[in-house]
Amino acid sequence: MGVSVLYSAIPPDSTLYARLQTQKALSILVVYLFPYGCGIFRFFEIEPEEIDEILEDVIETEQETFGSELEANRVIAQLRSELRLTRQAYPGIEDRTATLEKSSAEIKERLSQELSRRKFANADEIVEKLMFGDQTFAPTLFVSRGVIGIDIP
Repeated sequence: MGVSVLYSAIPPDSTLYARLQTQKALSILVVYLFPYGCGIFRFFEIEPEEIDEILEDVIETEQETFGSELEANRVIAQLRSELRLTRQAYPGIEDRTATLEKSSAEIKERLSQELSRRKFANADEIVEKLMFGDQTFAPTLFVSRGVIGIDIP
C-alpha cells in the first residue's frame, strides 16, 4: 500500500495548537485545508478562486459543524488570524515541513533497521512516532464521527 505523508510543524506551545485541541470547527477546518498549498501555513497563498472553491466545499460538507455560513466565515477569519500570529511568533514555521512518498511499510522497515543498526532502544516505537506522531491530534473532538485523530476527510 502506498502512502504520502505530509508533515507540517504546529508548535505545541502556540495558541493555534491549543485552540486546535479544543475547538472542533477550527480543527475540522485545518484538517480539510491541510493538504492544499504546501501546508496549512501557506493555504491562503494559493489562487483566490481555488481558496474560495475549497472553502465553499468545506462549509457545505461540514454544515452541521459550522452551522451558518456566517459562523463558518468567523472560524475562517479566526484561522487566518491564528496562522498569522503563529508565523509571527515562530519565524519560518511555514517552511518546517517534510514529505514522504513511498510505501508506509517500506519506510517503517528501513527506518527501524537503521535505528536498530545505530543501537537505538525501541526503534519500532520511535519510527511509529516519526511516521504517525507521538499523540493523536484532538482525539476528543472527533470521537463522535467514529474517527479518532485527523483522518477526517
